[in-house]
Amino acid sequence: MRSLALALVLLATAARAEEEEEWAFSFGNGDRVRGAFSGMRNGSVLVGVPATPSAVAVPFAEIAKAEPLPADPEAPPRRAAQLLRLRDGGALLGRCRAIRQGKLEFEVESLGRITIPGRDVEELLPAEDAVRAYHRSMTDPSDPLAALPPERFDALWAYLGRPDGNVAWQAHRDLVRAAGAAVPLLDARLRIQPDAPAMVDAWIRSLDADSADVRLLAHGRLRALGAAAAPRLRVAARGAVSAEARQRLAALLAALAAADPGSPAEPDPEVVRFLRAIRILEEIGTPDAQSILERLAKAAPEAPTGREAQAALERLRRVR
Repeated sequence: MRSLALALVLLATAARAEEEEEWAFSFGNGDRVRGAFSGMRNGSVLVGVPATPSAVAVPFAEIAKAEPLPADPEAPPRRAAQLLRLRDGGALLGRCRAIRQGKLEFEVESLGRITIPGRDVEELLPAEDAVRAYHRSMTDPSDPLAALPPERFDALWAYLGRPDGNVAWQAHRDLVRAAGAAVPLLDARLRIQPDAPAMVDAWIRSLDADSADVRLLAHGRLRALGAAAAPRLRVAARGAVSAEARQRLAALLAALAAADPGSPAEPDPEVVRFLRAIRILEEIGTPDAQSILERLAKAAPEAPTGREAQAALERLRRVR
């Protein structure tokens, strides 16, 4: 089985040469120290303190707060990911952003920042160990979740679209653990991409529907798609549509043009769900999962979901 760690293959080498990020640690007794956050193991945080030959193991329970110090604005951004292994067998790739109130704040692409109780952590590995270690934490075919009843899948599919990254992550984990049963079910749900041209055109046609509710829903979906929908909106605005639909198209295009790039609109929940499902398929990485990714990449190559599927395939091919 392949994993999201595959995307880090090229980054891991560069990460070895990169100096460790400096953090500020505050302890329950009031003490403070600066040092490198080297990872976690056996319930302790590994802190690299200047003038010591190796990292010092500090019990997690003794840390009141920890977060990275502000980076030099002229320094290159830190891209290296970390592997967080959980006591229940789960694994998560991303980067630890803080420790507060007995919990890790861990940032994962497509999920955002999620919180994980320190007691649930088995170990946190630096980037150079992440790829190798992640392959040891792959799905166990004897896992009880290997059997995935349809009603359980429906619930996980719903959770995958939740804005709360913690909820989505739980669904992500369960679907990866049930890989054999999950892949065909995901295949059935991923037949029509929400940002594919045909789907965008269907929502555009709905702008001229008789039902006000349908028109409102179509407007909301097209607005949420943002720039991904703009080319199709322009084509439709130049076509043969009613005066009312043309006004709605013009209003949508004006809203997209006026949107502040620094404050993007809320993403379409369906697109978010698809992007998360693509990451799950990449992590599973079986031939059937890759076949679905290939179909999605070909069906809508210019759409965000199509581009992400293509990127997932390229990451998988790097380690063949």
